[in-house]
Amino acid sequence: MRWPAKPVLLARYAAAATWVKARVGRPRGLDCAMAKILILDDEPLIAMMLADWVAEQGEEAIGPAFSADQALALIADTRLDAAILDVSLGNGDCYGVAQELRRSGVPFAFATGHGADVVREDFKNITTLSKPFNFEMVGRVLHELLGGKAAL
Repeated sequence: MRWPAKPVLLARYAAAATWVKARVGRPRGLDCAMAKILILDDEPLIAMMLADWVAEQGEEAIGPAFSADQALALIADTRLDAAILDVSLGNGDCYGVAQELRRSGVPFAFATGHGADVVREDFKNITTLSKPFNFEMVGRVLHELLGGKAAL
């Protein structure tokens, strides 16, 4: 059997990648690696729902972490592509995690049920998801955090 020329194979890959993107998320090169998205929320049901929605967007949810300490441990052990952080945690807030992500160059967004006006002044430029949020809102934020590379 004779294989098609390389340009034909690449064209077939591009067509297949377009088909996959339309159905399950965006391809990232030939390996189709999923982006690793850290989830930090102290409410387990919201955290698990958010993790499920991240997975449905074709990405890998890291965590979820339920405290800042858990999130910092995950940051130390994992190469992250982005994060979604609940501002108010039962035992404090997420700003230590946000500072570490900023220092590491990892894009992130906040999630809060208290509105964007509760975000600390030095983080006012960060995208904020207002609770309750929905699947489409999470998809738009992931798209923004990943530089337009996330599935919409």
